[in-house]
Amino acid sequence: MDREGQFVGISGRIKGRRRRMPGKIGGPCREYVQSIKTGIRGASAAAVFNELLPEPLAAGCRVESVSRGVMQVRVLPGVYMFQMQSISSALLEEIKKQCPRAAIREIKLLPKR
Repeated sequence: MDREGQFVGISGRIKGRRRRMPGKIGGPCREYVQSIKTGIRGASAAAVFNELLPEPLAAGCRVESVSRGVMQVRVLPGVYMFQMQSISSALLEEIKKQCPRAAIREIKLLPKR
């Protein structure tokens, strides 16, 4: 009996080679790890911020990061910055109500360059 015949007799079947997966999985894995690193909590707080922001003001504002309870928002200078300064405390209270797990304690306004 040859080697292959012995193997078939013992295991009952011949194990085939594994098929290669179509495409690479490095990209999707990297994206998943990045989404975990940035955290779901910060992402939901940023989404609530964007929903609460009035439409004319949304054109000049962008959430840059959410880290350690501080939401950093880039704002165009001038009227946009003035309006954001006037409504940021109300936005913060509403974000705290809708996303208590995010634990946002401050909205920091940064001028766009």
